[in-house]
Amino acid sequence: MKDILTIYIDRLSGHKQETLSFTLEPSSLFDVEELGLFAENTISIQYQVYIASDFLIINAQIHTCTSLPCHICNRCLSQKINIPQFYFTQALEEIPHKVFSLKPIFREAILLQLPSMVECEGNCPERSAIKKYMKTEKASTASYHPFADL
Repeated sequence: MKDILTIYIDRLSGHKQETLSFTLEPSSLFDVEELGLFAENTISIQYQVYIASDFLIINAQIHTCTSLPCHICNRCLSQKINIPQFYFTQALEEIPHKVFSLKPIFREAILLQLPSMVECEGNCPERSAIKKYMKTEKASTASYHPFADL
């Protein structure tokens, strides 16, 4: 599995393109603390990698599913993560030893797609139980408009 997530730059010389499609277990990309998000799901990745001018170009499609808690009732909800067009570029001179690891790139792309909050059915049924603790905005009828008299 480690080789799938590693790009050897010299293998791409001469306008070669490398294309791979595979399924990963979450433990190959994520740390122990993050594994709770992807416990029962696999990560599907298809990518093409090539060299253009002095840059390594990666084009990937990433699909997975995560379990996130509802921010109202704390029930686990399944959330699909689809990244249909993910592009990444890296200057060849910045790649040490001409070996590039895709693990941090794919990990970051997936984590950036996670929603900050999820809620059951778009409006959690438990919301009414915590409504008394939530701040309510009072509608102000008299508001100041500084440019009204111009």
